[in-house]
Formats: sequence, structure tokens, C-alpha cells
Amino acid sequence: MQPYINLLGISLPFYNLMVGLSLIIGILVFEKTEKTFNKDNQFIKINKEIILAINIIGGFFFAAFFENLYHNSFNKIGEFGITFFGGIIFSIIINFIIFRFSISNFLFFTNLLIPSILIAHSIGRIGCLMAGCCYGEKSNSMFSIIYPNGESRIAIQLIESFILLIGFYIVSSKVKFKDRYIFYFLYYSFFRFLLEFYRNDDRGFTFFKMSPSQIISIVLFTFTLLYTLSLKKLYHQSNT
Repeated sequence: MQPYINLLGISLPFYNLMVGLSLIIGILVFEKTEKTFNKDNQFIKINKEIILAINIIGGFFFAAFFENLYHNSFNKIGEFGITFFGGIIFSIIINFIIFRFSISNFLFFTNLLIPSILIAHSIGRIGCLMAGCCYGEKSNSMFSIIYPNGESRIAIQLIESFILLIGFYIVSSKVKFKDRYIFYFLYYSFFRFLLEFYRNDDRGFTFFKMSPSQIISIVLFTFTLLYTLSLKKLYHQSNT
């Protein structure tokens, strides 16, 4: 692990550096995606930069807030780090409000945002690895790496980063634009639920021996699946 990196004599936190890089890449991917699929300028009356800023700033705050909530402590928001699902939940709620409860606009913007979320999250997980957080169970398997203290642990950060990268490729080249949000929520919640079994850092409270992220994954996966099935049922009924 390498928590800090020296650049031109300046010691910088590697995690912060990777988070900054993830935001830059994510924004660039969003701009490219928006140019490709928003040819009708659907959001011409809405300042996209402000929306992105609200999502990023608010997302980070609620990611930290949720992590404190898991540990039942609010003395200092962010003292336990951040949890990705906290940011996602905030984005879902705030974007729905921003688009004035318009499901079509909300889903359109979400589909534009999905590739950026995947690639930014993938890069961010590399930052987790270098910082030594979000570490995996002790193991001597082929999926393990040796930490500076000599412990051999599952490289869960790299595994998740790779899964997210694959998801980015699939959603960018194989999934229909209108189905991106469905693919993402099913894909990520499924793998996140499984990956949590192999993590060994403090996840806060547990429920039936499940971490908070596993509980959210179950709810998200179930809701998305039921929503998708209901859409298919409505489509079938309208064509019969």
C-alpha cells in the first residue's frame, strides 16, 4: 500500500488523488455521453454543471453521513470514511426533485450518468487499495495481496474495480441507452452483495449478519427487478 505519493517534492494522499482523477474522468465521460445521446438538447434549460456539482458535493456529504449513521456516531461527519451507497441514494432523491418529479427526464439523465458512475467508482476503488481501506478477508488465495504488515488479504478493492470496469464496458457498448439504469442497479447491487462477504473492515451495524451495504443491495436489486417486470407486463398488455 502507498497512502501517500510524492509529486515534485509534495506529499499527497493517494486516495484523494485518485478521487480527484475519478471525478475528472467521470465528468469527461459524461460530456461525451451527453453529446452522443442528448442531440435534442433535452436539458437546454437546465444548467448541467450545477446539477453535476450538486450530485458530487451532496453525494460525498451523504456518503460520509451514511457511514456515520452505520456506526451510530455523529460527532464528526466523515470520521469513519464514506459509503458509496449513501451518495447513490442522495443522487436518486435529489435528481428526482431537480427534474420536478418527471420520471422520463430523471431516467434520461440517470442513463447519461451511469457510465460516469461506473468508471469513476472503478478508479476510486484503486484509491481505496492504496490507502489500505475497504480491505478484504485474510487469505492466501490467488486473489490475495501482501500488505505492508505482512498480512495476506483478498484484494477486494481491485476485484470490485475490475467488476466496475467490466460494467462500464458493457453499459457503454452492449446495453441499450434506455435500459442502462436497469442494468446498472441489478449488476452492481448483485456483485456488491457478494463482495461484502469477503470484506473485513468495520462495516458498522449488522442485521442478520449482513452489512448495511448488503441490505441496501437487496432492496435495490429487488425493487429494480420488480420494476422491470412490471414494465414488461405493461408493455405486453399494451400490445395485446
